[in-house]
Amino acid sequence: MKTKIILMIAAAALIVSSSIPAPVYAGELDILVRKLVEKGVLTAGEAQQIITETKEEVKLELAKGQSPSVPKWAQNIKLKGDLRTRYQWERMKGSSSRTADKNRARVRFRLGMDSKVNDKVKVGAGVATGSTSDPRSTNQTLESSFPKVNLNLDYGYAEYTPYAWLSTIGGIFKKDSYLWAPSDLLWDTDINPAGAAAHFGFKPYDHFNVWGNVLYGSLSRQGSDSGYPWMYALQPGFDWKILPNAPDKISLKGAFTYYDFEGLDNVQVGTGFYNSEGTNTSVSQASARAYGKVPGTYLYDYDTYALSGQVDIKDPLGSLSIPHIEIPYLGIFGDYVYNPDPDDDGTG
Repeated sequence: MKTKIILMIAAAALIVSSSIPAPVYAGELDILVRKLVEKGVLTAGEAQQIITETKEEVKLELAKGQSPSVPKWAQNIKLKGDLRTRYQWERMKGSSSRTADKNRARVRFRLGMDSKVNDKVKVGAGVATGSTSDPRSTNQTLESSFPKVNLNLDYGYAEYTPYAWLSTIGGIFKKDSYLWAPSDLLWDTDINPAGAAAHFGFKPYDHFNVWGNVLYGSLSRQGSDSGYPWMYALQPGFDWKILPNAPDKISLKGAFTYYDFEGLDNVQVGTGFYNSEGTNTSVSQASARAYGKVPGTYLYDYDTYALSGQVDIKDPLGSLSIPHIEIPYLGIFGDYVYNPDPDDDGTG
């Protein structure tokens, strides 16, 4: 009889938990069980057992995203982060003087979250240390007599997947799923595009996927009256598992990318794209008339064509046994880029 009463109380506690917010629920359950102990319906040990088991049940529901008292999107939040500290020593190439040494203590902290709002919508955001003027690094140099370190919005996006073969994203986002590049020839790994993108994919044959990316990126607030500088990328690609009988053994991935830049005519080198003034060719005063461009702006267009490829081989040694050598995976990748505008040095 007492076992039935305990089960009924546990069921009642779960009903209470579904009708009131989770923080209030724990106090309400304690009060309910304490009253039953005072009336002699439960012993103190049975009361504690009910409280413990019910709390574990709630934790399990939250972990599975099934709690009726907490919004679904809140139960789906996933957190991730990392912290790295390091001491960095640098010496200028070709210099033997110790005055050319650069010693820095650096820290990097990143914290991110994402949540699946429903079956088609996902949102995410992340903060990180680093300088707001350098999008290529989230490292923060420790200097100026123990200052506080700022956290910046590293990314923030909303992703919408209306169909299994199509996904879209907007905001500041990680580019990996919307623009593939196997190396950092063109894209530093810390750069997150700001704008919008779309990805689609089809599987016309077994072990062979065809996909494509379209990306629009806002580049700078500097610009002419006709608009702000921006870029877009078109990237068709494929994935091919070469061996039908062993699809995970060897795979090939390839893509072609076209980059188009607009609105650069009146952007001054060093003001529109930070950290690039030392590597981009600008229009000089003497050549401005010959080129028909504004002095100090970019001399060449940056419309480029890129080819990317990667071969993945699982267990490349196979049954070949070499003492003390084990290679579970081998990858060969490369990028090639071509800018047709300059007469020389237009490839990478």
